[in-house]
Amino acid sequence: MRRVTASYPKPPPTSGFDTDIYHNVVDVDTGGDGDYTSLVAAEMAERELNHDKKVAFVCRASTGLSDDALVMFMSAFWGTTDIEIWQALSDRSVTDWDSYYRRGAHITVNSGVNMLIDGIHGYGLSCSGNMTVRNCIVRKDSFTAFSVGAGGVVTAYNNVLINTSTATEGMKASGSGCTATFYNNTIIGFDEGMKFTATGGATLKSRNNLISGSATDDFVNTGDAGDHDYNATSDATATGSNSRTSQTFQFVNADSREYRLAEHDTGANGHGISENPIKAYGFDFNGKSYASPPDIGGSTAYDVVKDVTTQNRHGLMLPSWDADRFSTDVPTEIGSGKSLSCNGTDEQLNCGLVTALDTVSSFTISFWMKQETLDVKGGLFAKIVDGNNMLRARTWVDGNKSSPRVTRVMP
Repeated sequence: MRRVTASYPKPPPTSGFDTDIYHNVVDVDTGGDGDYTSLVAAEMAERELNHDKKVAFVCRASTGLSDDALVMFMSAFWGTTDIEIWQALSDRSVTDWDSYYRRGAHITVNSGVNMLIDGIHGYGLSCSGNMTVRNCIVRKDSFTAFSVGAGGVVTAYNNVLINTSTATEGMKASGSGCTATFYNNTIIGFDEGMKFTATGGATLKSRNNLISGSATDDFVNTGDAGDHDYNATSDATATGSNSRTSQTFQFVNADSREYRLAEHDTGANGHGISENPIKAYGFDFNGKSYASPPDIGGSTAYDVVKDVTTQNRHGLMLPSWDADRFSTDVPTEIGSGKSLSCNGTDEQLNCGLVTALDTVSSFTISFWMKQETLDVKGGLFAKIVDGNNMLRARTWVDGNKSSPRVTRVMP
């Protein structure tokens, strides 16, 4: 087995337990040139490190990002070990929020283990040890997405939890005597969103959490009293004098489960409080700096191009979200206002998954455009399933002229 040193770029501002240097770094790589191709294989083989050691499991994809298989099975960690599991920002895909991400499918942390989980797209987390969980996207189709058991000491912030089917609770602290601190998490569509039932001297705290669309209650606290404030719910259940209840939230594209907060939101945008741990960390789950005061939820607000129709197909400018894109005046013969400007290389307006185009027999796409340089093939509009199933309009190189061409081969 090949041992590598800690040379991978870590998410800002740092990843790890303070300033510890990890001499044992396990390279988990879907491309096959790392130490292991799955986290469960690494954990099984590295059990000898689970005794007063520090080890980092670095998850990456050297042959290109894989949205559905970096880590496929449950991993259970035991012993008295300091462990990191993380992946760099460059390997964190947020292009298809409607898919299952199976990086770290279900990670269980048992008593005695100190663990940091950073930036993993997974299927479930449970903890009876000492764990910090941040910048993760968890999709769950049954049972509980994130739970804190007896004696667990858990801090969770900058996470997004989504129920994709019949999951019961989003975040739950139920273990006797546990310590649960939940900051700036977004929890969507569970039966009960954030639930505190722990007793036995449990220490419970929640701040800046956005909970929406729960079938029963967004916020439940039937355990020890705890300290809960500055949360926001879509129903009337959030407690605390500064919490916001019965709110409507605006996301980049909720239809595609793209739950980054949109800048035109009024329910959570700018209504949080700046406290540690997010004050010290300074970034949301996608690496964007917090505003002051911070927004409520796992995501700070992102600039979107708002759809003024009733379809609500708001778009997110990628790869940069902060620049003012409406910089060019629209010619008077067309209308008024500003036009959207892109660099012609990697910038795009992502409107999410538009399912209405899947089954229509006829449709019209209309827009005005100005192409600065002719003789350049470029995309104007696309919905692409794969190389054989797509709807696309693009310019095509033809001497000094560009002509739009549409291909539609949808299933």
